[in-house]
Amino acid sequence: MKPLGIYDLFGISLCYLLIAWIPSLLLAVSGTLVAIMLRFIRRPLFGPVLKASWLFAILLLLSGWVFNIVWNVLIFGRLYWAFDYAGFECSPFGLIIYSEVNVPAQYFHGMTAGTIHGLWAVYAFLSWGTAAWATYAIMKRKWVICDVGAKATI
Repeated sequence: MKPLGIYDLFGISLCYLLIAWIPSLLLAVSGTLVAIMLRFIRRPLFGPVLKASWLFAILLLLSGWVFNIVWNVLIFGRLYWAFDYAGFECSPFGLIIYSEVNVPAQYFHGMTAGTIHGLWAVYAFLSWGTAAWATYAIMKRKWVICDVGAKATI
């Protein structure tokens, strides 16, 4: 098994985006439901929670996409090979390796399923952590839009 080429990585990363937007959308919708509930309890929190939930979902999709490319370069094809999902089985929401149920020794190159799942835990931590940190950093900024001619502060 040879490592994936640059065109393979491009195609797999597009497949990742086509598949991973669905759980990201569900995450954003659940954040919207929380924001709607907060509107009745604490009205001032509605806007920031709504913005933060959608921002976090988008940033999780993007950080998962970037780290998925890193996963495909460093781990997939080198430490294990599962042709059934061809590299886009790894997302921040879970790791799907169908072949470990059927014939694990055939697909893992000297690795165990536990080791691959441990590496996925690092991937998930980096994806969720990056999205959380970026959401916090963006939401923390105070953007003030002033009238024309007045000073704008950032």
